[in-house]
Amino acid sequence: MIDKITSKHLASQSSRASVAVLVDGQNVNVLKHNRDVLNFVANLGEPSLLWFFHHWSDVRPSKAKKVETDGWEIINVREKGKNALDYQAIKAFREHCEASVMPDILVLITCDKDFLPLVKDHLQAGREVFVIGRRNAISHRLLSWVGSNFYWVEELHLLHVFS
Repeated sequence: MIDKITSKHLASQSSRASVAVLVDGQNVNVLKHNRDVLNFVANLGEPSLLWFFHHWSDVRPSKAKKVETDGWEIINVREKGKNALDYQAIKAFREHCEASVMPDILVLITCDKDFLPLVKDHLQAGREVFVIGRRNAISHRLLSWVGSNFYWVEELHLLHVFS
């Protein structure tokens, strides 16, 4: 599913929208699609938060360094239990929003329905939510909440921005 990013998403505002990005490194290989994700985000607005949750202690240090060099804050999740990464990411993002300001746009890079509470919070606050997921792995419940604001990570490089 590839759609155009229209001017609606790009800015009819006087200042660029703030964009927070949370990566679920367990479910989507953003290491392979890092530049495409960053280009997508830059077209939506001003990145205010780039958090990459993963079991970084299991990844070669050179990969983590590259991701950091590209501007991501890497967050190592030590717990290996089911959904540990999801719960840590949700908790950290909610704490960030309480201590700071909720961003205008939330981009979740995941396939997991465990992030549905964040999607609902953001939409109920009148904000936009985009989900980038992996083909044949996305939760249908998650898709039903974001509608057309969903993109396959494998196809981000095919997107063109139309104004």
